[in-house]
Amino acid sequence: MKKITIFCLLAFLLAIVSTVFADEKITFNPHDLIVNTQHGPIKGGALGDGSINDPKVYAWIKIPYAAPPLGDLMFMPPIDPKPWKEPLDCSKYEITINDYPMQWDWGRSYFSGKHQPIGTLDCLYLNVWRPQTTEKNLPVQVDFHGGSTENWAGLDSNEWQDYVNEANCILVAPNFRLGPWGNFSHPALKTGDPLGDSGNFATLDQLKVLKWVQDNITLFGGNPDNVTISGQSSGGLQSVYLLHSPLAKDLFHKAMISSPSLMHIKGTIEKGNNAGKKILENFLLYEENEVSTEEEAIKIAASMTREEQAAYLRKMFGGEPLLVFTAIGNGTPERPSKSDLYYWGFLDGCVINKAIDWDKNYYPKPLIIGTTETDRYNTPTIKAAGASALSDYAYAILYGKEDKYNNFEEAIKDLVDFESTPGGWKYSSVKDFLEKYYIVRNSRQVPFAVAAVHIPCRATAEAGLNAYGYRQDWGSDVNIPVGRFDGYFQLIVGADHSSDLFAMYDWNDIKGPGWFDNWTRKLIFFDENYAGRKEMTNAIQAYLKEFLHSTDGTIKKTESMPILWEPWTKDAEAFMSWNASPDAMILKMEFDTFTNDTLEAFLIKKINGLKDATPEDKNALIDYVKKAIPKYIAGEG
Repeated sequence: MKKITIFCLLAFLLAIVSTVFADEKITFNPHDLIVNTQHGPIKGGALGDGSINDPKVYAWIKIPYAAPPLGDLMFMPPIDPKPWKEPLDCSKYEITINDYPMQWDWGRSYFSGKHQPIGTLDCLYLNVWRPQTTEKNLPVQVDFHGGSTENWAGLDSNEWQDYVNEANCILVAPNFRLGPWGNFSHPALKTGDPLGDSGNFATLDQLKVLKWVQDNITLFGGNPDNVTISGQSSGGLQSVYLLHSPLAKDLFHKAMISSPSLMHIKGTIEKGNNAGKKILENFLLYEENEVSTEEEAIKIAASMTREEQAAYLRKMFGGEPLLVFTAIGNGTPERPSKSDLYYWGFLDGCVINKAIDWDKNYYPKPLIIGTTETDRYNTPTIKAAGASALSDYAYAILYGKEDKYNNFEEAIKDLVDFESTPGGWKYSSVKDFLEKYYIVRNSRQVPFAVAAVHIPCRATAEAGLNAYGYRQDWGSDVNIPVGRFDGYFQLIVGADHSSDLFAMYDWNDIKGPGWFDNWTRKLIFFDENYAGRKEMTNAIQAYLKEFLHSTDGTIKKTESMPILWEPWTKDAEAFMSWNASPDAMILKMEFDTFTNDTLEAFLIKKINGLKDATPEDKNALIDYVKKAIPKYIAGEG
């Protein structure tokens, strides 16, 4: 194992050695915003069109950090871009879906609105955002976007304008290869280079970004010795991979992670190779040729030499994106994440360690890490609780249908069958329904919090470093109003996946990403709840700013913070919950922390304490809880 790791490290060092250096490292001139990066000069712009309040920022948009991964560079580690001498114009924010990494649009209005491939393979660019000052030595945040490792784009990041001013930091937002261009393995592509053989091209792109930051960020006024990575959902998973990568451990110093997609850590090189073989066979089957059966495709693939297979794969991936999505979808073009032929990265033992264990394979860093209260698991909760009709009705009124009930309790009585549920228990009252519903929700959600927050915080605290956990609760507690649709929203939608991002980066007053503006903002952002959520986000940004500016990640209480965010320690496990009424923030420390075993015992105790539940109800709930928790651990949650 040591020999493999040393070989891998040497390969990485050779891969990232810069071939071209700027003659002199100087910071940018605010009059022309030209920065002489190691690859060539770039011209930035003074922007201010991303916010209602028009915050002023300096930005350098679409900076090439690596050569286009085309032709022979496809399925290879990224290399330096070809150097240039004349300043590149990076001064305008004119990003469209044509600048996205190649991906499948599943008909979203904020993409093309059609089911089709969008984007480009020439995608390895990044944006740099900073306050419109000349202050030097600012902390640096490098954000890896989410999107199931297959959608979105770091370049499409205009919403950072307000945040960099509030946090007084530099924000780097990169594109990286997505979907099968970012995660793909096939035996014919193996060269003996452990980097390229890993199949982890997205992670290799991110490593290249971090190396670019180390080499260039001083020129923008940033501190290369104070770099924090961040990411939400699959971007959080990418950050977790980097915390378990021997190649990344010296390239950044802290991490802020939101709802990492840990249930998708399933990829190994063996599984990837098997999937890659099937994809090649599917290319032969679905390409316009005379191959009409799976057996024929298998036979032809087996007759090809390694060189022929490699060339064929590069040809297909390089020029036939619709066919790529069709092959991965086993005949139906679709998002790769819908297919068992796609993996969200590989535990190859070189680029990413063999296990994501927060133990021997983890390189600890000061950490902020959290989830949202309902995050990913409302659908199975709604189904098990027999609340599907209530859910359908709630969404109907959220999207404009008139509410025919006088109150939420009346809707529950009419739309939930109290005498029969899929889970096997009954309800005696609205109060009994709500108590059981939250137990079912917690049996699905809290195991995710244990894996995504409690275990990482324990490991980081054990290493003697600062660890701060959080849970975003705004919009999930039926006892705290949100101003409209009260009860319906908190129970059926709640503080769902990604809702922590508006609280962290304050999208209250600015145009956010398309998915946010078409979901959370449209459903539940009203004047009635503005004051409370705005006060909450102001406080949260104060905590993040303190974390970013502290080299060891210590969050000291300032006047902008209502309470001290207590770190998770070996002797005192705790996390902060974020919430707000329509008029005021509600931030508090929480001390109910678990392992999966103690969570089961905790929920069973709550079940046995239900005053209105029959013995039969309790047994059915206990049986459900015992099955629900292991499902998450096995990646079925």
